[in-house]
Amino acid sequence: MNEIFQLKEKAEEKKRLEEQLKKTLYEYNKTKENLSRLANQLSKESDDVSKLEEGGITALFYSVLGNKESKLKKEKQEFLAAKLKHENCVNEQEKWEIEIQRIKSEIKALGDPLSEYKTLLQTKADKLKLANDKYFKEFEQQLEFQLKQKTELNEAIEAGETALNGLRYAIQELRKAKNWGIYDMVGGGLIATAVKHSKIDEAKSLIQDVQVWLKIFKRELSDIKIIASRELTVQLNSFSTFADYFFDNLIFDWIVQQKINRSLEACEEVCQKVLKLLTKLRITDVDMTENYNKTRVEYTAYIEKALI
Repeated sequence: MNEIFQLKEKAEEKKRLEEQLKKTLYEYNKTKENLSRLANQLSKESDDVSKLEEGGITALFYSVLGNKESKLKKEKQEFLAAKLKHENCVNEQEKWEIEIQRIKSEIKALGDPLSEYKTLLQTKADKLKLANDKYFKEFEQQLEFQLKQKTELNEAIEAGETALNGLRYAIQELRKAKNWGIYDMVGGGLIATAVKHSKIDEAKSLIQDVQVWLKIFKRELSDIKIIASRELTVQLNSFSTFADYFFDNLIFDWIVQQKINRSLEACEEVCQKVLKLLTKLRITDVDMTENYNKTRVEYTAYIEKALI
């Protein structure tokens, strides 16, 4: 059998044994905890028997009642039951210890086949590259392209999530401003007016940051060649004018409730667009990851089988 396949099989066997060891250790630790509980129970039952056999207040109490013998018999039965459970648990723990040592020995005997496999695989890959192998070169280019696209996609998702979080905070502040504005309109007084202005100021400050984050999001999206649709272009263009529209609704008469409502609507509209885009990006990310992994498997299989 090809050496590289032998190493691959050994690596898979080692991985299987390591999983087996993990499960066995879990069972061993459960048994160890149970043994501690049973040891305490056994000690208690032993003390109960000793108190009745050796005398003392407890023995005197049951002697006066005339049921000392029956109580002693019951305590001995409970002690025996606890002893049997404890012994069984000790035996189980010993069996798990033997199993752990067996698995560890098998793992140790296998050495480090994964490292050897990776080294041999890389050696073959270097030879294929040096030989300017056509299919190997195509695999390399495909993987490089897929990885680049995936990296850009993840950067876009991160930028979109940052913008989305900022928009949500801004919406939260504008909703507070709206509520205080309603209160102000029905005679809330200076405090209501001040709080309303404060919430609007906080929203304005957030939107200044959000506009930058939206531009970063737009920039990252433009790098992704696989998601270039008409709908996307329309949504991206709306990001550019969003801040102007938002501030136009506040700048002329930001005390008026209608202006707050329009700015809130603008925020909510863009928030929905960003959320919709992010959903598409996340779905695309899952597909891209599957494609990349598939290509990676085919690439590895080709190197493994290559006669070089």
